[in-house]
Amino acid sequence: MGLFAKKRHGEMIPADKEGRRFTWRIEKFSSYSPGHTLDSDNAVCFTKAKFHFHMTLGVNGDIGLYIHYKASGIPKYSYYFANSAGIAMRQHTAHTIPSNTERCGHWNACSRADMMELISRDDILLVHFCFDDDSLVLRRIPEENTVIVTWTVPQLFNQMLNPYSSHGFLNERSYYVVRLEVRKEGGAADAIGPYDINNIKDLVFFIFSRKGEIPQHSIELFDENNNSIAKLEKREEKGAQTLVVPKDVVMNAVGPNGALRVQVEMHSGGNPLNVLNALSGQQQKEQPVEDELTKTVQIGDKKEEYLAMNGDD
Repeated sequence: MGLFAKKRHGEMIPADKEGRRFTWRIEKFSSYSPGHTLDSDNAVCFTKAKFHFHMTLGVNGDIGLYIHYKASGIPKYSYYFANSAGIAMRQHTAHTIPSNTERCGHWNACSRADMMELISRDDILLVHFCFDDDSLVLRRIPEENTVIVTWTVPQLFNQMLNPYSSHGFLNERSYYVVRLEVRKEGGAADAIGPYDINNIKDLVFFIFSRKGEIPQHSIELFDENNNSIAKLEKREEKGAQTLVVPKDVVMNAVGPNGALRVQVEMHSGGNPLNVLNALSGQQQKEQPVEDELTKTVQIGDKKEEYLAMNGDD
């Protein structure tokens, strides 16, 4: 170890053979006071790039988690906090990361009070992290004022689904995400509680957007053989709507290890120039009304700039 080597905290543990899943184990977490930043060991992921985490313990009680990915272009990732008894918080997803980014994270992933409640049993924090293996394909049909989004989730029921989010996509100058939430027999899933696929009653699909109104859209589920499982028809009004499907219906269609395909057809503008650009073979580049992906924070002794996202993404 060099004279000026950075202090590392906890243990970084690979959780699969592919280099997508990792667990950051931090013992005696309560001994780290607000104002500190914890750094994990480096690890090598499925792209062969090295990365590590920073956890910021804010003086106002906010806890953030950031990744330094030592290559350009961080893959979409998700993570959640848990204790050694398997009690977990809701999952966070970095779904819309600019392609040239090496450093990003959520500045308010949870509060210190909630974290202390979570780890009260033995003061051990587990950060379960995954470079997601889902995919999203977007196809524009300008002459029909429509964009078709196809989101494929492999091994659906082997994923953490509380919640699970697609990559972000841009339509009508706003960012959108297809989101899957779970509902238990007694209602919505707990903010802090055990996660067990056997206790899930329904899967709830909807479009999420932090900025902008949600255009008219439909949502349809397919199995790997392109058989329709369930569909939510497009309605005339704008705004969010939900497709609620019993978990057992989806499980019977795709199996315990199968993939689910979610197709969204969304209204897209109506500008005649879109048609002209499509016919001429030009790809129109949309710009969001307000770029919410440029907020940065400085982390660590070197005060390196990290892209900061909201913790409920």
